[in-house]
Amino acid sequence: MSASPPRVATFRAAYRERLPSWYNGWAHVLLNSAGAVLVGALCLSRLQDPGLADAATVPVVFLLANAVEHLAHRYPMHRPLPGLGAMFQRHVGVHHRYFRHDSMPGTDSQDFHATLTAPVQVAFLVLAGGLPLWLLVRTLLGPDAAALTGATSAVYYLVFEWLHLAWHAREDSWVLALPGMRALRQHHLLHHDPALMNQAGFNITFPITDHLLNTRPQD
Repeated sequence: MSASPPRVATFRAAYRERLPSWYNGWAHVLLNSAGAVLVGALCLSRLQDPGLADAATVPVVFLLANAVEHLAHRYPMHRPLPGLGAMFQRHVGVHHRYFRHDSMPGTDSQDFHATLTAPVQVAFLVLAGGLPLWLLVRTLLGPDAAALTGATSAVYYLVFEWLHLAWHAREDSWVLALPGMRALRQHHLLHHDPALMNQAGFNITFPITDHLLNTRPQD
């Protein structure tokens, strides 16, 4: 996978030409990461006297986030649903054309634009999913459970972004040399096979929901 197939290389070149001159991939990483860290820190700062019941929200929210990741990826990102066509276009129309199973690595930080979540999508996810969940947990379980819910969600999002960048890192990247990373990356690589992308491998971070719903891609 040292060179991209001609069709992928042509698409990447055309996509890069359309990027605004001010775009900086590392600034994009910093913006998304700083937002997640800020939300997580703010939530943790609101903790008062959490108990075991409050702490139990952490694994529950982690598993819920994993399921949401799977379902959002499986449906609006891979099926053009009414009102969510932009998510489908950005994912299938851009990301899957930019990275295929035979051309997973990017070449430099400009490729982050085709990998990272757009800030407008982050805002939509927070307003449509994160805030209602936080309010529901606060109402039913109290402020400490809500604070841990918000912090866990923020950390999960941060891990999501960083791992997705790792799956499209260069083959000689130190990140892929870390224990377990190539096995997790292989899960995402198989999803980028055009023959499998609509059927399997919808978890980008940890394939928990893919296992539960029997949608783990097979080598």
